[in-house]
Amino acid sequence: MDWQEAAVAAIVGTAVVSLYRHLRGIFATPTRSGGASSCHGCGDECASEESGRPTAAARAVSADPTGAIH
Repeated sequence: MDWQEAAVAAIVGTAVVSLYRHLRGIFATPTRSGGASSCHGCGDECASEESGRPTAAARAVSADPTGAIH
């Protein structure tokens, strides 16, 4: 086995593990008992919000007078 094959195997293996963890996080069910959790997984952080919409009105953002891209 060449060193290139070992490097590719390590990169592909890392990508597969990363994909597995990502998908497991997306499709995981909450394991804690008690209390109702929200559908998007934020739990108690969203309990004080009345709805998912922001309460403040959106404000216009002016263009940068220098023309610089941030």
